[in-house]
Amino acid sequence: MANSPDIRIADEIETAINAESFALNFTAERLYVADWDVMKELDNLQVGVWPGESSAAIWERGLLQKSYRIGLSFCQKISAAPRCRVDELCDLVTEVQDFLELTVVDLGDGLKYVNQGWEYLLRFDDDKLDRNKGADQIIKYTGLFASILVFDFVSLE
Repeated sequence: MANSPDIRIADEIETAINAESFALNFTAERLYVADWDVMKELDNLQVGVWPGESSAAIWERGLLQKSYRIGLSFCQKISAAPRCRVDELCDLVTEVQDFLELTVVDLGDGLKYVNQGWEYLLRFDDDKLDRNKGADQIIKYTGLFASILVFDFVSLE
């Protein structure tokens, strides 16, 4: 078991997400690099949780405010998917974001790590999606759905 707070927070987030029921099924994986094999792994929705950059700043009375960034990535290959399928994937990301929004992580070390908000690094990657209109005039998307967001957890020491 790791001792670093960022790794332990990421592990706790992975566990919490996997224990929850969401609109679409997936199993989150704690990782360092979201380099899933497009041909072998992305037929199914992949969700990654990783520790990001940490920081510390002077807070008050000689105390530090430490911040631990935790990233989440969502990725799936889609083929001739209607707009509603892309909507479902975007909605899932929002659903997970809402679930984690007010999260407090207690690692049992006497400190609680509080989520201070979230930020999209990538809502969805429009460069990875092709929009095609078929003979039936219905627009469908093919390519790779990818979304990345980060959460900053802080502890006061």
